[in-house]
Amino acid sequence: MLLGKYINNIMAHIAHKYKLLPTKTQEKTLAQMGGSTRWLWNYMLDLNQKTYQETKKFVFAIDMANLLPELKSQNIWLKDTPSQSLQQKCIDLDRSLKSVWKSGFGFPKFKAKHKSSDSFRIPQNSKGTQIRAYGTHLFMPKLGKVKWVMHRPLPENSKIKSITITKDIDDWFVSVLLEIPNIEPMKYIDANKTVGLDLGVASFATLSDGTKIESPNFLKKSLRKLKHYQRQLKHKTKGSNNIKKQYTKIAKIHRDIRNARMNWLHHQSKDLVSKYDVICIENLKIKDLLEKKQMSRSIADQGWGIFVSHLQYKAVLSGKHVTKIGTYEPSTKTCSCCGNIRSMKLSDRVYVCENPKCNDYLKAKDRDINAATNIHFWGLMATEGVSFVSNTDGISEINACGDTITCQSNIIDEVSMKQEARRSLVVV
Repeated sequence: MLLGKYINNIMAHIAHKYKLLPTKTQEKTLAQMGGSTRWLWNYMLDLNQKTYQETKKFVFAIDMANLLPELKSQNIWLKDTPSQSLQQKCIDLDRSLKSVWKSGFGFPKFKAKHKSSDSFRIPQNSKGTQIRAYGTHLFMPKLGKVKWVMHRPLPENSKIKSITITKDIDDWFVSVLLEIPNIEPMKYIDANKTVGLDLGVASFATLSDGTKIESPNFLKKSLRKLKHYQRQLKHKTKGSNNIKKQYTKIAKIHRDIRNARMNWLHHQSKDLVSKYDVICIENLKIKDLLEKKQMSRSIADQGWGIFVSHLQYKAVLSGKHVTKIGTYEPSTKTCSCCGNIRSMKLSDRVYVCENPKCNDYLKAKDRDINAATNIHFWGLMATEGVSFVSNTDGISEINACGDTITCQSNIIDEVSMKQEARRSLVVV
């Protein structure tokens, strides 16, 4: 069954990340705030474990928040942290406890000072005055004005909902959560500005028009240096300053890899959204794919999940559409011309149709382009609330393989009638 989903005004919030430049005094205060929220997390988690052993019940957000006044009287240093940040930490733990049964995540763990990054959130007040953003600095409670690198302006007509302060090795960053006005998605789409996209490992992505986007493989390129630094750890004494310095070196390599990948994914998603109005992709279960030991490292290095999320929110901001087809649709095994299905191994890099009636019978087609073509076709069939304002050539180019009735592009009207009950596709 085809799964058609495009984001329609459900992303009313976006986050922009900036680097903070605090003074030494402010940096010390930030570290104290991070330590306070970490201590509160561990205290409440320990309380939940003991309570569950005795009563088989948990202490959730409201009850945890009611304990804060007493904790502040017993631990005066908690007052140096914004009360809203302490409340938010209780809410975070509440969500983690509930997600154990809802989403299957593991039980919350205690946070160690040297193994977890300090992070805390400050929500905006109802008047919108507690957090204020300026070109050179950010105003926040308990700290006042903190310099930051505002490398891009905040979107117009956006409102600050909250900020999240995070320490990454030796640097501090702030993620500003913004509320943006609802943007109406485009209802009339040029059929020539639609594309199917097949994500892969050999090539990062293959488009239905034949374009291939090669992956930079950031982790693979830095793996040799990373292994060298990791091997040096065994020559260091546990608990010494040298081993701490070595861990810092390794962490900085991982940070460089992460930042380079993130920057590249931002550029690729922006280029695709600016060029196409409808982008059709697969609804991949990346978590299941990562369980394959032979490919897990290569798949993780691609950053598919981040890329898809970038596509979605950039499409929302532009009023465009990202359509997902079903997870188990046989896009690779299906002939993009006649729809015949045949078995395919991972090592088979070309698709040869076995249907004698197919116009592409015994013709070798690139495996990834064939899959992207199917994703494009099925994605358009599943896109709802859209009218394609163009001539039919824009649609027929999806599977342009001849004039015979066996081609999917020539039976698009028939498929449209059969699927009319669960989609709304109009070709003008």
